[in-house]
Amino acid sequence: MTIADVARRAGTSTAVVSYVVNDGPRPVSQATRARVKAAIDELGYRPNRLARALVRQRSSLLGLVIPDSQNAFFSELGLAIEQAAFERGYLVLLGNTTASASREAHYVRAFTDSGADGLLVASSLSGAALARLLPAARPFCVTLRRRPAKVHASSVVADDFEGGALATMHLLAHGYPDVACIAGGDRLDPVAARVRGWQSARLSAGLEKATGVLVAGSCDRSGGYKAAERLFTEHPGASAIFAATDEQAIGVLRAAAERGRRVPCDVGVIGFDGVRESSFTVPALTTVFHPIKSLGRQAVEEALKLINGVETEPSHVVLPVEIKLGQSCGCRVPGI
Repeated sequence: MTIADVARRAGTSTAVVSYVVNDGPRPVSQATRARVKAAIDELGYRPNRLARALVRQRSSLLGLVIPDSQNAFFSELGLAIEQAAFERGYLVLLGNTTASASREAHYVRAFTDSGADGLLVASSLSGAALARLLPAARPFCVTLRRRPAKVHASSVVADDFEGGALATMHLLAHGYPDVACIAGGDRLDPVAARVRGWQSARLSAGLEKATGVLVAGSCDRSGGYKAAERLFTEHPGASAIFAATDEQAIGVLRAAAERGRRVPCDVGVIGFDGVRESSFTVPALTTVFHPIKSLGRQAVEEALKLINGVETEPSHVVLPVEIKLGQSCGCRVPGI
């Protein structure tokens, strides 16, 4: 069915049908609008999205670029973004980069070429590398989880430094003599900021920076498991661990169980992100709660502010974090 078929059935012009379908630019009386909508329903007409985009100079598409949708954090973030976009009449195109610079570049270019109105990017690139990829004009860009230097884009992040400090101070308050850290091997935020928070809290507690045990591992469960294996082998006296992501923390729990290290009696553990699965580990994982739904919704809102001209300059939004209590840190466990 074409727009001409709808116009004939409704007894009006194709221009009027277009005004109804596109909600403008000219007004249409309620009676005529009702006839057009009835004709659309009867004929099963579906507007040509590409043609509408050309007329409106809007595609109602957002491109989302993330490292790995199998990761619980990015899975929840992607769903939050999709829900927020759906409520605003937008579709989301998804690209998984697997932390590959070439794949990230491919998706940024592909979504730009597809006419996406905005890009939401959880980038693993340096700021300079990402800046070279982004066009000077549309699509508008919002970076997630970190604010890359030299990138002219809005950003929505969590207070990662504060979260790392909160986790460390919480474990020290339980009486653990020191807190080791398992984090990613890169120097990019957000993980780097969480590590700085861990270091700052240790120094504030009077612990020497040089004695802090930091073990690098990929930011997934396998990385956390392997890093914990090394930690328990090289530092058998380690009594508490701050893992920079919940994915890593879940791997730590597995490694501790295999070593016969009881959590939290023998070793306390805190993660970071607040993914849903943290409530279903044994013991339940204490974590720095990262407002994932709020982050996704805020990212879509910031993109739409730029797309709709509500804001002309990029913004930087920092969302607060807090400790979400489980049992892995010693809370809610008698005698700990």
